[in-house]
Amino acid sequence: MNKNLVVLSYANASPFPYHAWTPLAILSLGSYLEQHGIEVEYFDERIHKMKRFKELVRRKPLLLGLSTMTCFQIKNTIRLAKLAKKINPGIPLVWGGTHPSMMAEQTLESEMVDFVVKGEGEQTLLELVKALQEGRSDFSGIDGLGWKKNGKITLNKDRDFLNIEDLPLPYDGKGRDILLEYIRRSGDTLENIGYESSRGCPHKCGFCYNVYFHKNVCRVKSMEKIRTELFKLKELGVNKMTFYDDTFLAGRKDVMVNIVELLRELNFKWIANVRINTFTPDLLKKFKEGGCVYLFFGVESPDDDVLKFIRKGQNRRMIDEGIKVISQGDIPTLYSLMI
Repeated sequence: MNKNLVVLSYANASPFPYHAWTPLAILSLGSYLEQHGIEVEYFDERIHKMKRFKELVRRKPLLLGLSTMTCFQIKNTIRLAKLAKKINPGIPLVWGGTHPSMMAEQTLESEMVDFVVKGEGEQTLLELVKALQEGRSDFSGIDGLGWKKNGKITLNKDRDFLNIEDLPLPYDGKGRDILLEYIRRSGDTLENIGYESSRGCPHKCGFCYNVYFHKNVCRVKSMEKIRTELFKLKELGVNKMTFYDDTFLAGRKDVMVNIVELLRELNFKWIANVRINTFTPDLLKKFKEGGCVYLFFGVESPDDDVLKFIRKGQNRRMIDEGIKVISQGDIPTLYSLMI
């Protein structure tokens, strides 16, 4: 076993071949591990061939990390897990992401799962790596971890929020190779390259993972950190991107407006997910001048009873007023609706 090697994987998450984006989840984990002296290798099924996955598993890494969402991606993640166990039966399989975090006990019932990292995974995964390196079998002291011993499932207490100021840029280290490949493939699309200026959302939509994952707390990076990271992305050749923030503008408005001004200064083209009742005509103008070329709004329903039931925190009147403001500008928009 290579005790200093960790392999992080991201299975195909969409049936559409053109729908691919930088796997920020595993890149965030990997850059954090690399910052602490751990060797990391990535497998992204959208850009890598299966030959790479098999070769990495044959190197007998300390563990294989598998990040997954529900629905389409999870069946592909199970397929990767089964293949890994076939090649290397003793490899520890560590699952993370929205589905394992919210359904940790159910996930651990599978023989294809040895550990579950719940919620933000950077520090939890690092502590698990150190425990495995030391040959420990008791993982009860690792917050945010789900594990099992002799078939008995244990869910440790949740981990406190990380200080996102301390986290490295996901594209540092070997994450840079993934970024450069997505830049090469991106063509005229903007969805491929992701950046995160904040984590979490203060709203309480009943259908959203945020209620569990981030506890309705929005943490925004400092303007100094954002400036440093955006300049670094520009140096790496990024000119267009999508903000992976759960809700752009959900945090400190002064910081967000400053971000838009910085994006204008650096001549970025970008997409963001924004709440429909956020905008004023002046803010819409700033977005346009700042390089925003597309806005996504989670409207969900025009029916007040449905909006109340899903705890959306907005009503039909607010949606109508927001659309009137948005229609005054010329930024293309996409609205999500639940059926």
